[in-house]
This record gives sequence, C-alpha cells and structure tokens, in this order.
Amino acid sequence: GSWPSEYPHPVVFNLPPRCVLLQSRVANRGHGQGTREAMEAAPEREREGRGEEWSDGGVALGFRVKACSRESSGQKAANVLEPDLRSHWSTATNTKEWILLELNEPCLVSHIRIYNKSVLEWEVTGGLRYKPEAFVKVRPRGEAPKRDMVYPANHTPCRYVRISCLRGSPIAIYFIQLTGIPVPGLEPEFQPLVNHLLPQISSSQKQSHSSHNMHLQLLKDIARRLPPFLPQIEADLNSITDTPESSVWFLALLAGPFYPILNLINERDATKTSISSVDSDTLKTSLASIPTVSSNFE
Repeated sequence: GSWPSEYPHPVVFNLPPRCVLLQSRVANRGHGQGTREAMEAAPEREREGRGEEWSDGGVALGFRVKACSRESSGQKAANVLEPDLRSHWSTATNTKEWILLELNEPCLVSHIRIYNKSVLEWEVTGGLRYKPEAFVKVRPRGEAPKRDMVYPANHTPCRYVRISCLRGSPIAIYFIQLTGIPVPGLEPEFQPLVNHLLPQISSSQKQSHSSHNMHLQLLKDIARRLPPFLPQIEADLNSITDTPESSVWFLALLAGPFYPILNLINERDATKTSISSVDSDTLKTSLASIPTVSSNFE
C-alpha cells in the first residue's frame, strides 16, 4: 500500500500496514496584550516571554470557569477571564482553595500564564476528562512568585486545568491565560498515540511555527475522525507502546484513505439499526391488532 497522501513523509512509520475489516460502528476572547503595570521580573527558567514569544506556534485558548472552591462577593472567579488589574478573583481566605477552568475544546496546552495577586503557594494540574483526582501535574507544588508568571505546560493534553492555591494572604489572582493547540475530538483513550507523537509535534512547533507539522495533522485527523470507532481500535491504540510504527501507520490509514469506507459502514449500520427498530415497532403493532380467541371458546 502507499503512504496516506495527507501525511507526505513516511519515514517515521516504515512498516507494512495491516488490513482489518471493521464491520461495526466503526479563544477566552483572544490572547490579549495583557497589562504591563506592576510587572515583576520572573526567573528565566519560568518566564519564556509574553504574547507570540511564548506561544510555540499555538494560539490563545478559550475557556470558562467551571467551578471554584470559594469566591468573595466582590471578587468573583469569572474575573480571571479578563486581563485587567482593576479586578481579580479572591476567596478572602488563606489556605486550600482552588479554581477549575474548562477549555472550549480539547487542546495541547503549551503555556499557562497566571497574573498572581497574593497567592503564596500553588499547584497546577490538568486532564482531558473531568476527574480532578486523575489529573496530571503541569506545575508541581511550589512557591507562587508574585505578579506575572508564565509556566511551560509542554503540550499537555487538557480539557480542564485546575489551579490549587495552598496558601495566600489572602488567596487572590488577577487573571489567567492559556496558549496551545486545539485538537477537537481528542479523548483520553488516545493518550498512547499522544505520547508517541508529542516529541515530534513539540520539536516541529519549536523549529518553525509556519512549517507543516505532519505529526500534529495526523493527531488532529485521528482525533476528529476516529472517536466513533474507539471500541474497534482500542487494541491498536494499546499496542502503540509495543509496535508504534505499524500501529500508528494503521491508524493513519483509517483516518486517511480508509476513512470513507469506515464512514460508509458506520452510516449503513446506523440505517440498519433504524430500520430494524421501525420493523420491530411495526411488528408489535401488528401483533397487538390480531384478534385473540378465548380459551373457553368451543
């Protein structure tokens, strides 16, 4: 077989494809310029610049505040959405509070910018599924330097980002901004694929923001097209760790040249299910209309 035309460079996946027949259902408002008042210098290892300098080819990511542990009457959690030093989120407490952000869609988060007001210690975690106990650490527990901090998130797959504020005087944050790469349809089940492709994706993003990132495009296509077939490709996703080249090649074929066939099968099965359901209802109605004869009739 030939390498899928959508991904023009076959060097990474150089083993023959497998053939499998699947018969079943197979930007908060812009990044903004931020405010420059009261900016304090951050350590070089933390700060990687602002604006386009720290986007790594990503974009500003839209999100909302899904929940928070507490907010004071005049300083609501929604204030973190606005890059404005005249407003902020505050709990009016000093220990163990948190705020949970929900992105508009799954993303590979590259950087998290927090304009701190008076938090002294925090931890940043994230994940694709709304299970905070299963979130991965984006920024381990540590001191929260005051004012503008930009933390690298290393393209962590996220739909949710949680900032746990462990100490503060009081706990308060001016605003939060996220940058990264939207990947619509990305599910936790695709994590083995993400783990395999992420080094190449990150490397390409850093080398040239404008060049075609083959691995990123492959991930986007698989995430967009194959979620309906997750039960059928679960074994292939789980085998990426052991046989990465052949497994990823196979998934690339499914998301590329084989996708019209899969889509047709999926539509056909959906039509069959619909017709079967209608026939079943019709049969039940017909049976109900057939006159019955009493067992006492002679």
